[in-house]
Amino acid sequence: MTDLSPAVEASPVVESRRPSVRAFLELFALAGFAVTQPVLDVFGQAPDLFIVEDASRSDIVLFALAVALVPAVVLFAIESAVRMASVRAGRMVHLGFLGLLVGLFAVQVLKKSDLVLGAGLVLASVVVATVAVAAFQRISGVRTWVRFTAVAPIAFVVLFLVSSPVGSLLSAGEAVAVEVGPVTNARSVVMVVFDEWPANSMINGAGQIDPELYPNLAALAGDGVWFRNNTTVANATTYAVPAMLTGRDPVADSQPIASAYPQNLFTLLAGSYDLEVTESVTRLCPSTLCDGDFVDDPDAAVSSTSQSAEDTTGVAPLLGEATDTYRQMVSPNDDDPTVGTQLLEQTQASPASTTTTTSGISTEDAVKQAEASVSQSGPGGFAGPPQQRPETFSTLVDSIEANEEPTLHFLHVQVPHTPYRFLPSGQSYGAGGSGPGADVLGDRSTEQYEVDYDRQRLLLQVGYVDTLVGELVTRLKTTGLYEDSVIVLTSDHGTAFVPGQSTRDITGPDPLPEDLYADILYTPLLIKGPGLDTGEVRDDNAMSIDVVPTIADMVGVEIPWDLDGISLRSATRDSTEKHFHKVGTNGGGGGFGGFGGGMDLGPAVTFDASVYGPKMLARNVDTLLRGDNPGHRLFDIAEHGDLVGRGTADIGVGAPSGLHAEIDDVDDLEANSTADGTVPAQVVGAIDSGLAQGQQVTVAVALNGVIAGVFPTWVDGAVRHRIGGILDPSLIAPGSNRVELFVVEGAGLTRTLSLVSIN
Repeated sequence: MTDLSPAVEASPVVESRRPSVRAFLELFALAGFAVTQPVLDVFGQAPDLFIVEDASRSDIVLFALAVALVPAVVLFAIESAVRMASVRAGRMVHLGFLGLLVGLFAVQVLKKSDLVLGAGLVLASVVVATVAVAAFQRISGVRTWVRFTAVAPIAFVVLFLVSSPVGSLLSAGEAVAVEVGPVTNARSVVMVVFDEWPANSMINGAGQIDPELYPNLAALAGDGVWFRNNTTVANATTYAVPAMLTGRDPVADSQPIASAYPQNLFTLLAGSYDLEVTESVTRLCPSTLCDGDFVDDPDAAVSSTSQSAEDTTGVAPLLGEATDTYRQMVSPNDDDPTVGTQLLEQTQASPASTTTTTSGISTEDAVKQAEASVSQSGPGGFAGPPQQRPETFSTLVDSIEANEEPTLHFLHVQVPHTPYRFLPSGQSYGAGGSGPGADVLGDRSTEQYEVDYDRQRLLLQVGYVDTLVGELVTRLKTTGLYEDSVIVLTSDHGTAFVPGQSTRDITGPDPLPEDLYADILYTPLLIKGPGLDTGEVRDDNAMSIDVVPTIADMVGVEIPWDLDGISLRSATRDSTEKHFHKVGTNGGGGGFGGFGGGMDLGPAVTFDASVYGPKMLARNVDTLLRGDNPGHRLFDIAEHGDLVGRGTADIGVGAPSGLHAEIDDVDDLEANSTADGTVPAQVVGAIDSGLAQGQQVTVAVALNGVIAGVFPTWVDGAVRHRIGGILDPSLIAPGSNRVELFVVEGAGLTRTLSLVSIN
């Protein structure tokens, strides 16, 4: 007995240096309210983010568990380490952590009330935390209550996995091939859905696909049929693409996944076709059908449903995004720039969804951050959003093989969607999304040139689409499949370029303004295949829901579900009436603290194609490109644009202007190296001295004595004399360039150039 007594006496001491289970439960409970619930509530409303990340079921579950466990485990580990050194210090750290969690919770609740911000919000939260810790120390009932609420984080995880929109992704692969009759005219089908591509961006003043700007698109239309009067049925990807792939109008409150749309193009053809499928925002092809044959290298194409769900590893970027999102949520200011700075859209933006939550963070911002966090360097050194990466198109092209069995080659690729950064060659000219003419979510600038500048960047990116189409056609011809295959090129929706108006009007429930119809609703649709006359331009009343019925008709398979669309091969609509559904944020909140929200699918809106079709044609590329400099047409969008390509000596250089300008990254232009495939063709800067307020001028950028770009200055927020534009890349020499900036003065043959000092 005597020998055992020291051990008995030492036992309480050893135990006192180890935080009890109760201590962990207290941290776990308060972390549940301060971190787990708000984060899972916001992310639960953002299924698009998990789709963009190609997150598997296990990724989603692990994400939820990590959000619930990691904060408490980290705090508990720190407390344990401190307590091993000093019991008293460990207790103080424990109380400090409890106060921290209460304070973080208070910040979010008080921030939502809009009663205080900034220092006042911090002070109020500290007061709340202090009172809470005092109550915890002195009132045993408070301690007991906190420990019992440790079940709350578990409930938050269950709700996230079962009841939230993200929970529906857990059943995304349950759809199977539908039962259909024999395919009587089986042949390979190649379908490419581009993104955010207004039809008028490829049409010239004569109502044709502009053959100079887009020769490959024009040639394909010459071998098939161009449905010039085609429109989408929704202004957001998550509703537009499922409608296109099912032949049915959008379904409200549905996720763009196979379990929500089990009857679609993929399940229709799966019984008779090999499937080579890459989806960037949707998951309509079940994992049971798209088994990974499409992508040989899983790193080569993010967001491919052809990959087995179990092969993806999306937890790390998701947790990184959760950290950034939470930082925004607990910021005492509304304008914390940590979240939502990458894309729009973009945007989309998720390109597909914009849901503003009452915490000040949007699900779109979450998608934007996810896109940025998993960016990888693609061809030409471009590091952009995964769904925009051009190698996905290369993989599509490479999957087409001579003498193949009937195969559906499907790709949804997010070009020409913002961010605008590609030249027609496929080279990137900058980071995109920064400076003037940047990617826009919400309203366009009221400055006409700034809108024209962004529209010019769209046309350049459509030029890249044309290049990709050329590669596709070449592959089809090389393999001998061009003549016999069904080829479909289209887009989910467009984007608008009206000064002061929204790009896509997905940020609210109000009706879509009618002056945006021409840009947003009209999309390209080119179809080549059996039963269609070649080289025909048809103004039939076509809609995106007609694509699947038309493909089915061309390959000879009967669709076993009710359709809202028609086969454009064998039927026409008698009426010129069209319809679409406006998608917008509902502004609603959900969950504790009111975080959350969602996208509403509005009722069908009808309009007359005979009225808006001509308006679409009137918004053609010739309304932007001035036409007086055909050798540099894409870079002639402003007064004096005809000077691009001319030598400064031929124009005449007068006295210095006395102005000074700052040009961002001018050193990159002066020491140009195209070794990484990028071209420093975007000029961003400002005239910072020498001009009076309200005075604007037209400037010309000369490289090695030749004018490479001309654009007016404009007011850009606090910048009174913004400079921004795209230089003709053909005039940027590899290696060193002599960069000069001039003010263009005079008119016609009397124009002169006045030198502006730079940096």
